[in-house]
Amino acid sequence: MSNDQVRARDIVRSLPGIVRKFPTIARGYYYYAVKDQNRELTLGTLIERNAERHGDRPAVLFDDRAISWSEFNGWANRIAHFFQNQGLAKGDAIAVFLENRPELLAIVAGAAKLGVACAMLNTSQKGKVLEHSINLIEPKMVVVGEELL
Repeated sequence: MSNDQVRARDIVRSLPGIVRKFPTIARGYYYYAVKDQNRELTLGTLIERNAERHGDRPAVLFDDRAISWSEFNGWANRIAHFFQNQGLAKGDAIAVFLENRPELLAIVAGAAKLGVACAMLNTSQKGKVLEHSINLIEPKMVVVGEELL
């Protein structure tokens, strides 16, 4: 069997998955092909749009918690205000040292609303290796989860 036959067969086998994902692919293409290139499409604006359109729908499902788009947007806004009050502004960077949980998403979303970049630190790092990672970033703030203190 030639490589061309294998590739064609693989493509045909993957079609059902592609068809199921078509709405997502089309939506992504829409955002890619937006006519007004000056329009900002950021994580923050997408969260706000989803809060307006789908406020009561779940945005985050974690263990037994469900957080709606409206709740998540409000949470991200409170974090953005906190960061702003701490002197963070567009172009700044923060280091985030949290385990995988909803607070991580809210912090990233709040930072994104200000244009603050988040550098995710590896939670298994300790000592000199962690210090080196933080020094590479030169963050204006380090956000640490209590589980990692």
